[in-house]
Amino acid sequence: PEESIASKTIIGKDDLFSTLLQVDIKAYPNPSHQGDVTISFKVPATSHTILEVFTITGERIALLYDAVAQKDNINLSILDGNILPPGIYFYRLTVESDVVEPVTISKLIITK
Repeated sequence: PEESIASKTIIGKDDLFSTLLQVDIKAYPNPSHQGDVTISFKVPATSHTILEVFTITGERIALLYDAVAQKDNINLSILDGNILPPGIYFYRLTVESDVVEPVTISKLIITK
């Protein structure tokens, strides 16, 4: 199938548009001033899921989750914000499923 990134839709055999399911993901506190940052996510379909944290230059600094996430379960991962220097980071959730948006990237700010 042909994928349109801008509209987040796919074109099926019958040329009908169907929206890919979205994941629910958030980090808190964000911005973080000190201590742990909790990243919670919920996927709409049971699937192998990877949660990673990257620097602004693209260097992976943490692998927080690499397992099968069950549909509609809330998953919590903890990032120790105390070991990170102040800056902007990105957390990426990759979901291996044909019905879920495959990659979600969000910004995380660490201040001291």
